[in-house]
Order: sequence, then structure tokens, then C-alpha cells
Amino acid sequence: MHYVIVKFLSGEEKSGEVFSFNMNFPVFYLQSKNDKGKIDNIPIKTALIKQIIFLKKKDSNGNILHKETIDQSTYAGVLPYRLRVTFKDGQIIDGSTNKYNSKEKGFFLVPINPADKSERIYINAAAVKDVNCKRLLGKKLIDQQNITLEEVDESFKQQRMEREKKDGGQKETIAQQSEGFYIIEDEIRRTEQKLIEKTKIKPLGEIILGAGYITSHQLEDALNKQKEQKDKKLGQILVDLKHITPTDICVALASQFHLSWVDLSSLNIPQEIATILPEKTVRELGVIPVEKKDDILVVAISQPQVSLIGMHVSKFTPFVVELVIAYDGYIQSAIEKYFPRS
Repeated sequence: MHYVIVKFLSGEEKSGEVFSFNMNFPVFYLQSKNDKGKIDNIPIKTALIKQIIFLKKKDSNGNILHKETIDQSTYAGVLPYRLRVTFKDGQIIDGSTNKYNSKEKGFFLVPINPADKSERIYINAAAVKDVNCKRLLGKKLIDQQNITLEEVDESFKQQRMEREKKDGGQKETIAQQSEGFYIIEDEIRRTEQKLIEKTKIKPLGEIILGAGYITSHQLEDALNKQKEQKDKKLGQILVDLKHITPTDICVALASQFHLSWVDLSSLNIPQEIATILPEKTVRELGVIPVEKKDDILVVAISQPQVSLIGMHVSKFTPFVVELVIAYDGYIQSAIEKYFPRS
């Protein structure tokens, strides 16, 4: 059974559970409680609905039951098509899908934002004014053989090895490491450069342009603005110019680097987690801790192309570091919130 919210073309809404749904069937049944607390089986004509929102499952306490983080956060990067759906009533929603055919009666959409309360959404084509369909960045890059999953995995192999080594033994203090610090830094920089060359990683602007998310004119416009605003990254400028959204950037990086991503605009980070790293480290690396799971510290980054950034972070915490992608503008806002300048 799936708990759903059914939105009708008339503007009416109903909620309840459905056992099964097939867009090709003219009628489906919604189980919903009536005023007396009893369950009614309500027949609903498929042609009369605008959309069906399939909500994520909850436990007995009302908390959403999450799947594994990797499934939930990179699902949008795994599905090949990105859709922006404009309804006839003016509503606009974004998501991804395995396939889209304008001649079908309807289609399913998976929300791009991993924080969304819905697992998937069925959309009646009769309610739609326009669908903007684009191929997702990660899939396009892999299809064009600009980068492979094997190359991505290899780029993080050394980082994982370092984590496992650290997890298996006692970690030295920062003071004990200080004698060999600069030698380690040089090794990291050399290794990073080799890994970047190996994986043929392109600049963010070039990746987004190649995937058709922006035009060459829009990219040139943003690059010119960046010359005037040198303190801002290209992604932030593209967002400021409304050429692209923060979600687009997260999906672009997450799908290319095969990492999870998180929407910091809808996440309230506990104070004790956000400040678990030194302020100097957080500001210099442009990162922010977002969650602690047992001995794992989840840290949001905006520049995964710095292949060993996890190793840099690891030097300042006894926990195993897990990296997730987040929009740089949201990371900077979080840093200013939890580390306000005096």
C-alpha cells in the first residue's frame, strides 16, 4: 500500500492509500477514512486527476523511513532525464525520469531534491502545458565517454584507503603530525593533479554547457561577471543570473563524481555538528559538517574536483569523513550562521 495525495484537475484534493495504480486503467481505488473513522474505497477516474503524489513511508512515530543515503541522494543523478513540468494552472515542478514520451497519457517523475517528502509523482499529460526535457549531466558525460564510473571510483580510491587506514588504527594528534605536515601536503597536491588529469575532469561551466543546461552566451556572460566579482565562484554567478538553479549544480557534480548531495536550504544542522571542525578549516576548505552517524562525519563540499579534500578534513577530526555535494552559496551561508564574524 502507498500513502498518496491525489490532486484533481478541478483543484480538489484527497489523501489515502492505494494498493496499485496503472495509468492505462480508467479507474483506480483510493482507501480513505471517512468522518466516522471507517475506510471507504473511493473509485477515482484517472482522466480527472492532475497528479498523484506518492509519499515516502513513515515509521510508527511518524518519521520518514529513509533508504540508504546513496540511493536517495543520487537517484536523480542515476535517472537519465531531467524534466521541468509546467502545468496549465501555472504550477512548475522539477524532477527526473527514466523515460518521457509526450504521446503517453501520463508519466512518473522522481523529485530532484532528496529532501522532498514525495518518493515519486504521477502526472496526467492532460494537465500539462509544457515539458522541458533534458538529458542529465552524469549520464551524458558517461555516454559520451568523457568520464567513466571506473575513473570516478579510481579518483577516490586513495581517499578511501586513507580512511580505512585511519579507522583501523589510533589517530595521531595534529601536533604529532606537524613535523611531516608540509611533505604530506606536497604529496597530496601532486596526487590530486594526477587524479584530475586521469579522470579528464572539465570545468563546471564546460560540463553544464555541454549538457545543454546553458547556452554559450550565458556562460560567456557569467565568465565576464566573474572577472568583476572575483570572490564568487562561477556556479554562484550562474545562479545569480538565473541561468541555472542550485539544484542543477548539485546534480551536475553529484552525477559526475558519483557522490550523494544535500539541499542545505532545507536542512537545519545541529549546532554541535556544524561546529565540530575548527572555524579556520571550515573557512579555508569551504566545507560544513551536516550530520554525524556513529563514527562517520558527513561533510558538505562544493568542489569535489579537489579529489583528496576528504583527507584534508580528516586531519582535524577523529571520525571517518563522508563527503556529500552541496551548493557553494548555501555552504557559505551556513558557515556565516554557525561561525559569525565578530
